[in-house]
Amino acid sequence: MLVLKANREQEDTFRKIIQAMGAQVVWNGRFFVMGDRLILEGVVRSLIFHYDIQKMEVELIDLPEEETEWSIEDIPQLQDLITMTIYVFEKWGILKWIEIGLELGQLNQIFGELLCRYGLEADFSTDQIQFLKAGIRITYEDAIEAALRFESTVGKRLHTQWNGPRLQIPAIGQYQKEDRSDSKAKAATEEIAVRQAGTHLQKHGIGAEQTDTKAAAAGTKPLGQMRDEQAAADRIEKYQARISVLDRLSELQKKALHRDIRNDRLLREEEKSRLLTMIEDYEYERMMQAVDREFSDSKNQTYAYVKKIIKKVEKEDFFEKIKNGILEKLHALERQFGAAEVQKIMEQVPNHVERDAYQELMQKLAPYEAIDISPYKEKLGKMRETLEIKEISNLLVQSPKKTRSDYVALLAQIEEGNFALENAAPYRDRIREWIYEFDEKRIQKLLTNVPAMEFDTASAVYAKIKRESLLPELREFAAGVLSNRLMDIRLKECAQLASKMRQDLAGAVKENERYHFYPAKQLMRSQADPDEMRIINTALSSYAQDREPFEYPVMVMDTSKEGSGSDGMLLTRENLFYSTRMNGYKIRVSSIKSIQVSSGLLNRRLMLEESNGARHKLPYLAEANEMQDWAAVLEKFVRDLQKLPQSALLENLQQELKDASYCERCGCVYHGMDACPQCGLAAGAG
Repeated sequence: MLVLKANREQEDTFRKIIQAMGAQVVWNGRFFVMGDRLILEGVVRSLIFHYDIQKMEVELIDLPEEETEWSIEDIPQLQDLITMTIYVFEKWGILKWIEIGLELGQLNQIFGELLCRYGLEADFSTDQIQFLKAGIRITYEDAIEAALRFESTVGKRLHTQWNGPRLQIPAIGQYQKEDRSDSKAKAATEEIAVRQAGTHLQKHGIGAEQTDTKAAAAGTKPLGQMRDEQAAADRIEKYQARISVLDRLSELQKKALHRDIRNDRLLREEEKSRLLTMIEDYEYERMMQAVDREFSDSKNQTYAYVKKIIKKVEKEDFFEKIKNGILEKLHALERQFGAAEVQKIMEQVPNHVERDAYQELMQKLAPYEAIDISPYKEKLGKMRETLEIKEISNLLVQSPKKTRSDYVALLAQIEEGNFALENAAPYRDRIREWIYEFDEKRIQKLLTNVPAMEFDTASAVYAKIKRESLLPELREFAAGVLSNRLMDIRLKECAQLASKMRQDLAGAVKENERYHFYPAKQLMRSQADPDEMRIINTALSSYAQDREPFEYPVMVMDTSKEGSGSDGMLLTRENLFYSTRMNGYKIRVSSIKSIQVSSGLLNRRLMLEESNGARHKLPYLAEANEMQDWAAVLEKFVRDLQKLPQSALLENLQQELKDASYCERCGCVYHGMDACPQCGLAAGAG
């Protein structure tokens, strides 16, 4: 880290920058140079110029106290390297309040002349700046330190060009460019800027070849004025002189020359093109000769070596034309050497090989991904076919084939044996037919006399089908047969229960359009009222989702304000569901102890009590004088439901299979594993 004390000129310039950007920085006149950062130390906040990330920012930063402080008044040549910051950040578009008026190529030339006395170089572009010593990148701090060690004080000086008249202070306290609607003020301002910039260019020997000072400063060619042809000719002659000694220039110097020509505003595009082509053609020829020399040695004429060179060239920072030309030639060599090597490998391989030899062959061919091996496709295919059919035949002969598990294991071996699909498919399909025969016999046995099954019997068979290892298509078929039987039983029972409850209520309370009895008979005949079913289905989906398989509502009482069915009470054979605007509840019919009317001072409530003492306030739709009768009917109906045979088999099965996985290969049902325990197929794989 270096600490430098600014001179008076720098203090004035950088304070104007701080003021122009409206930064909350009170600068004490000291520079800290740390790595690739130039820091203007403030009382609280400091202004930081980041050379490495092309950024300027204000930060709270703790700077250590240093014993040594260098004064720029005592070492004036340091002013150039500090002032360089303004030129760099202006060209990066960060210091928007300053106009330097110099092109990128001109700045590269000036920076090079400033740094060469210290044995340094600079590579400056719109994207970055690099400081180099003997071709090795160094930091901005290293460059300043090199100048400190340099004893001589002779050198060119950069002077900041601050266009004062072009800035004004608006009422809000920020700086901005002035309104140039006044043509006289605009002309006067431009005249000052041109005069200052022209003087600066001439000081560095850059603008002497241009006769129009204003055009030189602004970097433009005024309309109606073509250019100084002698100056252009001299410029071209200088470039040609440098091109004539390209063989003596470093890579960095050649790139700088190329960039200078490309950015030169004095030359016409066709003149630039001719000069640039000379450089690129020279480099192209030089690089092509280097490639020819590299591969003239027979030991380098290998596919692996040319691929290595291709990767290296792809990372190099060559001119685009040269890079593309080299890569085109290298890829041609890659194909040439690769094809020859693949041919040699294939000529040495017999027609019939064992698996180890075949795998070794494929490993040898794997690196040649850029080579067309289609001429050998037929030979490779026949080799693999012969090898794999032999291996599969051995598996069939050696494997036991007595039980379903034997065939599942054999199928897994074939499907996971990395055999070609066309070779394994006939055997795989035949084994699956054998497994199908086993499962079909099992299904036929389970589905014997389904139409005569009672609910519990059908439920038990349904559970077996859901739990057993069966091929997916057979399980789906069998489950469908049992589902139809269970649905038929429950719908008929539901129809009887709905009719009974309707009759019980008819003698106790008035009819109410908000009472909806499940139209089971009409559903079986496809004659149900759509409006009625819409309300019932809304209740089922809103607060009675946690139902068992084949559990149907006997009655729905809709208490929703809009009459949609989203709130109220729903009674099934197994459960009583009810909801409020906030919550939904489920109560097992078997756990209901009583349903009574609770009389309060101000209101009456319909209360349900469970065997465990839990109490629920049920919604209801009945007049005050009917409340007691409504409660009595509901409690008696619940008592009748409690007398019906109860079974938790399907409820338990539903919970058991909630997170189950079904193997698509062998039909195994399993839990909590990443792969099928019978055949090894990954969970979720088809």
